[in-house]
Amino acid sequence: MLENLFPTRLKQIRKDKKLTQLQLSIRMGVHINTIKRWEKGTRYPGPGEMQALAQALGVPIRDLVTFPEHPEI
Repeated sequence: MLENLFPTRLKQIRKDKKLTQLQLSIRMGVHINTIKRWEKGTRYPGPGEMQALAQALGVPIRDLVTFPEHPEI
């Protein structure tokens, strides 16, 4: 399920926070291609990267893997 939901939520949250892919990559200290691959769903963050991503976006990890209107998913 993470594979289907994560790219959509990441892009949505990043845009809600008014961040570009480049800005997010700089905040995280990763290459911009990493962010692009995550948003395309061709690569997924490991546990440490997921924590860093949530911290960089200022959201709990659960927000990256669930939709607010359906928190049980």
